[in-house]
Amino acid sequence: MRWPSFLYDEKTHVKGKMRTGLFRSRFLLQCLLLIFCGPSAADNDYENGTQSQGTPPLVQRHNIKTITAEHLVYVACLARFLLSSAPRWKDRDGPWVGKEFADSLLHLLYRNTTFMNETLDWYDKQVFKNRFDEDEYGSDCEAAMLLVEEEEEHAQEEQRKLDAHIAREKRKEAAKARAAQEDDTLPVDDEQGGALPVDGEQGDALSQDGDS
Repeated sequence: MRWPSFLYDEKTHVKGKMRTGLFRSRFLLQCLLLIFCGPSAADNDYENGTQSQGTPPLVQRHNIKTITAEHLVYVACLARFLLSSAPRWKDRDGPWVGKEFADSLLHLLYRNTTFMNETLDWYDKQVFKNRFDEDEYGSDCEAAMLLVEEEEEHAQEEQRKLDAHIAREKRKEAAKARAAQEDDTLPVDDEQGGALPVDGEQGDALSQDGDS
């Protein structure tokens, strides 16, 4: 099967060798950065290390830490639609069938695990690693992942505090329950200062008074 040219890096593709340069096009990378990391990650500002404010990117909202074959194929399908003349998404556009296209790409990747791992590793380096040593703040995606980790640590700390508070309240309630139970078992004194007899003892006392 012949793959569309937008999937290839033409500088590294060798004619007759299908997998050389496949999935390495600058256009496909920019599409992936745009979808997963936001607009600034796909334009020139990304290379200058600047970051934009706004809605958190997908890598942050969904805690994505690595690019998968499914991510790559998803972007390839959207990129093909972007290059088409269709006004809206269609599962079928002339001879092109979305499901068949996606399945064929997944089959290619999973059938060649070495090629797949090399491709996905390459994307991980582009997306999650700082590609510019002089940029001390790293890329938008790298910064987003650091923010995710900080939020996770904060949430875990808040949960620990909540669990400790609940445990303290339970101990207090248990102590109150024990104290109330102990109070119920203590004898109650009458006005003379003596302990009130229980039911059987009161009857015996009355009978003794009558006999006397």
